[in-house]
Amino acid sequence: DIAKSTKCFPRFNNDGTFGFNTIKEYYSIQDYNDSVEIKTNEVISYSFKMTKPEQIYRKVDVQYNKDYAQNSYLNRTKPSDVFGSEFYGIESSDDAYLEFESPYIRHEDTALKLQNFLIKQFKAPHLTFSLSI
Repeated sequence: DIAKSTKCFPRFNNDGTFGFNTIKEYYSIQDYNDSVEIKTNEVISYSFKMTKPEQIYRKVDVQYNKDYAQNSYLNRTKPSDVFGSEFYGIESSDDAYLEFESPYIRHEDTALKLQNFLIKQFKAPHLTFSLSI
């Protein structure tokens, strides 16, 4: 649950150990040089799919600083509107509004960074793939 409030994605490695993939703010040439090429003859199967249109959001706000006694959030970021989603059939930002609750965030700067990440993450559909090697 805590990973939803970060740029980390939990996963299990092929040997059964637990780890995280993290989206960096910026990637360097060294990141590219350290990558491992997957050769065509190593691929057993693969598939592609697009994320659902319901997973595209034009407006995002983050509710944070949870008051556990009252079970409510004391603060929220100003909703940030993403323009240009008419291409995906979203006419109004209210039709695609993500209100994200994070009980782990206590400070506005952190909430704003998460909001910025969520806007970038959900403003367009993603092509996802599954690969067996």
